[in-house]
Amino acid sequence: MDVFAYKDGRRQSDFSIQFENIFFVIVPSCLFLLFGPWRIFWLARQRPSATSENLLRWKSVVINVAYCAIELSLLVIYLKQDKNGISITANTLLVLDAVAICILSWYEHWRSSKPSSILGVYLLFTAMTDIVRIRTLWLLDDTALGSLLTASLAIKLVMIVLEETAKTSTHREKSHQVMDQVSGIYGKSLFWWVNGVLRQGYHKTFVLPDLSSLDRRMMAEHLVARFQVYWTMFGNRPGRLILVSLGLIKWHLPSTIAARVLVVGFNICQPLLMEALLNFLQNENERTNVGYGLLAAFALVYLGMAVFNGIYYRKVYQSATTIRGGLIANIYKSTLHRRATIEDDSKALTLISADVDRVSNSMRFMHEFWAEPLQVAIATWLLQRRVGVSFVVPIIITLLTTLGVSFASRWTRVYQEKWMSAIQSRVGASSAVLSSMEALKMTGFTQSSSIIIKQLRETEVKAGKSFRWLEALTATSAYLPALLSPPITFAIFVAVSSAEYDVSRILTSLSLLQLITQPLSSLFQVVVPFVGAFACLTRIGSYLEAGDPESEGLSLEGASVRDESVMHNDDSNGVALVAPRTRLLPMREQESERLSIIIEDADIGWNTSTAVLHNLHMTFSTSSFNFILGPVASGKSTLIRAILGEAKVIRGSVVSLWSAFGYCDQKPWLQSATIRKNIIGYSTYDPNWYATVLHVTCLDEDIRVMSKGDQTPVGDSGTALSGGQKKRVPLLPNALVLEGINIKPDSALQQEEAPTVHVPETVKLNRGNATDAAVFLYYFRSIGVLSLAAFLMLTTSFAFFSVFPTIWLQWWAEAGNNASLYLGVLTHDLGIIDSELPELLLDLVCAYVPLIGLLWAIQKIYLRTSKQLRHLELEAKAPLYRQFTETLAGLSTIRAFGWEEKSIATNNDLIDQAQRPYYLLLMVQRWLSLVLDLITAGITILVVGLAIALRDSDSTGSVGVALLNIMSFATYTRLVVVLWSSTETALGAVSRIMTFEESMHLETTPDVLSPTTPTTLGAGPIIFTNVSASYSSPSNPSAPPTLNSISLTIAPGAKLGICGRSGSGKSSLVKTLLRMLDISTGNISISGTSITPIPPNLLRQSITTVTQDPWFLPGSVGFNLDTTGTVPHEEMIEALQKVGLWHIFAPLGLEVTMNEKVLSQGQKQLFCLARACVRPKKIVILDEFTSAVDTETENLMLDVANQAFKESTVIAVAHHLNTIKDYDIIIVMDKGEIVETGQPGELLERQNSRFREMVGGGR
Repeated sequence: MDVFAYKDGRRQSDFSIQFENIFFVIVPSCLFLLFGPWRIFWLARQRPSATSENLLRWKSVVINVAYCAIELSLLVIYLKQDKNGISITANTLLVLDAVAICILSWYEHWRSSKPSSILGVYLLFTAMTDIVRIRTLWLLDDTALGSLLTASLAIKLVMIVLEETAKTSTHREKSHQVMDQVSGIYGKSLFWWVNGVLRQGYHKTFVLPDLSSLDRRMMAEHLVARFQVYWTMFGNRPGRLILVSLGLIKWHLPSTIAARVLVVGFNICQPLLMEALLNFLQNENERTNVGYGLLAAFALVYLGMAVFNGIYYRKVYQSATTIRGGLIANIYKSTLHRRATIEDDSKALTLISADVDRVSNSMRFMHEFWAEPLQVAIATWLLQRRVGVSFVVPIIITLLTTLGVSFASRWTRVYQEKWMSAIQSRVGASSAVLSSMEALKMTGFTQSSSIIIKQLRETEVKAGKSFRWLEALTATSAYLPALLSPPITFAIFVAVSSAEYDVSRILTSLSLLQLITQPLSSLFQVVVPFVGAFACLTRIGSYLEAGDPESEGLSLEGASVRDESVMHNDDSNGVALVAPRTRLLPMREQESERLSIIIEDADIGWNTSTAVLHNLHMTFSTSSFNFILGPVASGKSTLIRAILGEAKVIRGSVVSLWSAFGYCDQKPWLQSATIRKNIIGYSTYDPNWYATVLHVTCLDEDIRVMSKGDQTPVGDSGTALSGGQKKRVPLLPNALVLEGINIKPDSALQQEEAPTVHVPETVKLNRGNATDAAVFLYYFRSIGVLSLAAFLMLTTSFAFFSVFPTIWLQWWAEAGNNASLYLGVLTHDLGIIDSELPELLLDLVCAYVPLIGLLWAIQKIYLRTSKQLRHLELEAKAPLYRQFTETLAGLSTIRAFGWEEKSIATNNDLIDQAQRPYYLLLMVQRWLSLVLDLITAGITILVVGLAIALRDSDSTGSVGVALLNIMSFATYTRLVVVLWSSTETALGAVSRIMTFEESMHLETTPDVLSPTTPTTLGAGPIIFTNVSASYSSPSNPSAPPTLNSISLTIAPGAKLGICGRSGSGKSSLVKTLLRMLDISTGNISISGTSITPIPPNLLRQSITTVTQDPWFLPGSVGFNLDTTGTVPHEEMIEALQKVGLWHIFAPLGLEVTMNEKVLSQGQKQLFCLARACVRPKKIVILDEFTSAVDTETENLMLDVANQAFKESTVIAVAHHLNTIKDYDIIIVMDKGEIVETGQPGELLERQNSRFREMVGGGR
């Protein structure tokens, strides 16, 4: 077949009609007729889609019928003109194609929710080939066929637009549709759907409901199910989690690999086209048509590179988002099925934040590890054909560099794990400090906790230095091939080769070197992060495997615990995991109607080696009240945990008839939600029963005085509630459980009075205030001037020395050419300068000014949207992390109530919510990269077009250098976008910290201390003079007062007890004295000094406060007793002996790391009392410090306190009223006022005394 010439000899450089009919018509038609009917058959079996685009469907019908008529007319004309068989065959197939298009288009609009990819690809490809066919027909003066085919092309373009139009669902709002998925193949490939996002982000401030939903395959619920299938499938195979991750994205892999291969092909075409162009420019005898063909080839390559790069990265980002969602969802699920004592909470938090982020970020470069070597291999072969033996230079340099990077990467895992461990320690400490912030502030230990967090942060930074030095070393090695290969290669080429070196050979070789060295540089830079990501995957995999039932040595033989399995020996973790199925113990006759819990010959503990409870034999009947009594640390909580399935049954069995329990932990579990949400939990809301429960627990009175009622947020860890409310609110879900078993530790049964609820001010980030320049400036200030100057100098030097060798090689190549060039300079070129240059400069300015304006408009639109999305992505993660933290605190409660599945469903929703801005930000960043690539393609086409049109006047070397720099520009542009995408996320974190710091409402502190302000305070007197206070804040300046005109005098050394009903203001009175509540009117003085000018932290350090909520800091036992390090060990040991705790710490001493988990709740309060005894102050505040102990231990604590604080002024908020019966004075509060004052004996004898009434009522 003659491809490039007609038989009449005309147009030797064009395709023949025979070739056009076969490859432009018959081949694509056959492929369409092969896949089209299969698609029609599949759609015919689907349900009609919910689409409102009926008008679009009928428009398509009209256009498709018109297209059929034109194709039929073309076939008739061909038959009348008695054309050859190939032409008739081709047009017959086109008619069949038109009929198939009509049918397929109808079904696509009727049965599919997104545009047809088959139609889109076929119509666009044939539209491009029709342009070639139309040109051929018009050049042959075939007017009839040319006119009809031109009309066919016009209709086909309309068909493409109609078929690519996204369809709007009638059942979902457009903003909630998966716009990425309802778009057509070209809308996806060109990121056309992102234009709507950018337009919306330019005109308004984004909120989460504005963002489109995720594709179902990327939603957490779907990922959890698929993850579990692959997790089970791969069993204990090495690299189990890696295989599972690949399984999650297996449907993305074929298209991702295909797009990446095409990108490699387009990259390889660049130097080949440049070589052809330079040869064309040097050969003045070459016909201009060849140049136009080269121009078309350049356009095809650069446009294809832009489009398929976009397709590739879209698939890569979808894969990264999928893996990210799957890992977070399954870490949460695994956490729910782990015993609360297996791991430190901070490990799980670090996994879902630092580890998952590193994995998802590194997964973006996963395919580069095979694609870049493929490109390097092909480019090396092409380089060998041009420079001969010199091609080994980049190979040798690369091999040496690879060996160095490989050696260095051996330490990556070690340094990464060390760094992650330091992060985990800092996160754990921060979480502990934040959860106990109120108690730390009351006790004056905020400065100590700040120092600890700062030290841990410094340790973290120090631990990360080795990893960062390794990254720096790898990055330096990565650029060595790019910097050293060109000069050494050409030096050897000149020395050993006799071949002529001209501009074409040198610049083509240089472009090939660029294709070898730049990918290797990029690849080496991601080696360390990628290896680090594998270390993170290993950590996550170990965590998930430890949560498997099989890993905990469970046996399904014997009776069931709850509704699952007997707990047996566990050699790995010491805790039994509940299997998710119901298997009830067979009972005998009447016993099955009465007994609900059976414990037989059981040894129970927290590990397999030590039993806390021995030889237990007991049963619990249904519909009965049972009380477990015993001193502190006798094993009461361990028994309850065993019944719940939390503790380890070493021997025997613990069997329950029930699948769920009502349970209230000693440490109240509260979610950061409303009061109603915390009461209902995941149960069904019954208004009547809900109101009854509130009334029975007296919470209705508390809620009545709240401005938002039961919709009042409780704050983080219940900071907006009093101690009593914190215990009663978690108790209420048990009352809502109408059947089963309710378990309540003693501390949950005690009553407490509460102040008026105060909702702390929420810090809201204003996403529009902090500009990128301000954020960078804020960050650079933290770096330091010298470091910043060195950074700027080194980066500037690197940029110069990276670009200059290319220019130098051009000078060298042109200097080596013949001297006849100088004659041209003196004659022809001067004429060009005089006649053509002014006009060309004017055209150039006219061309580039709009280009600069376009770039400015693009960055303005892009930055406004991306900035919002990056802030929204960070803010959307906050609820996810908060729920994770709350779940860790309430694991036992969630499992007891059987709320695991509902909790997982909530977590899945939060993951999807966090994934939406994350994925959309990646797509917007990819849109920017595509736009820049298209601009690069436009510049390339412009440069090549000018070079072809003006080839008599342009310098070949200049054109080559320009194309070489365009290649570099395109490569670096893609790299910059990838790096900027990561930088944007990091900038969002910096901006978030900066805004948080600026908007944080700090405690009032005087700028300068008065010279007369004492640094220590005496024992009193403490005088309240007409004091009023409220929980006002900038967001709530008109909050009602919680204290009203309080006047009170406490003599030095006096013992004052405070009591009153819920909401009376007891805690507010204490907080006002500690300056945690600002005084509205009046004054408080201690020893004649007003507390107002005293810094809050200094004031609190001068007072010993023992709170009802125990707290601990990271560090040793001794440090937790005395953070100053000034108290002798003997005194600390004596304090521990007084409270009966020294036997616990004696084996390892005071220097051992404090692990509060070995202490019961009562022992924790004993430890806090020992801390207070170590450094007693002249004023002591006791805030329900015996709330979690039995009567015997309470008496011990009272004796210790009376002895240790006998010389101090003591203010006690009473929980048990008998604890203050021997105090000097009692005050009773109600509604923020003191309603009764007197000595205990006097008040008990007084008729109508409120104190007497409270004592008589057991309150």
